[in-house]
Amino acid sequence: MLHNLYGKHRWKNNARHNAMTDLSKAHEDHIREILGSTSVARDALPYTAEFGRLKEEFYNRTFRKLTDEEFWTACVNVAKKGGIRGKEKCKDAPELNKAETDALLAMLPVPLGQRDRLPYTMRFERLVARFNAFSGRTLSEREIWLAILNAAK
Repeated sequence: MLHNLYGKHRWKNNARHNAMTDLSKAHEDHIREILGSTSVARDALPYTAEFGRLKEEFYNRTFRKLTDEEFWTACVNVAKKGGIRGKEKCKDAPELNKAETDALLAMLPVPLGQRDRLPYTMRFERLVARFNAFSGRTLSEREIWLAILNAAK
């Protein structure tokens, strides 16, 4: 059980929470090195072959098997601690009209500032399905993720 700033209890998914908090300093250092080795910006990694390559490299170094969600969360946590230099942003997001952009932002299940916690989650999969149903389009998870990044600017 964890406490928030206001002293109230909140429960976390123990499997996910433990996978993230059980990463050693050495694991974090490996992730930092792996992220530093790619030319792709961290935010542009989800749903790419490069993400899969980085996750495989982490496993080859550590023999620690993480789900896509766990590895992505670990990458975000390590990058937010610093030491990861900025990279060129991804420019291949689909064009959305204003109504689609507004709808996409309204559908986000988390505040805009927490959007980097969405990739590889069930909440994101539901968001993709809802947005595609709303828009009549068939955008991939990657395209929706890039559209969120563009809409957040």
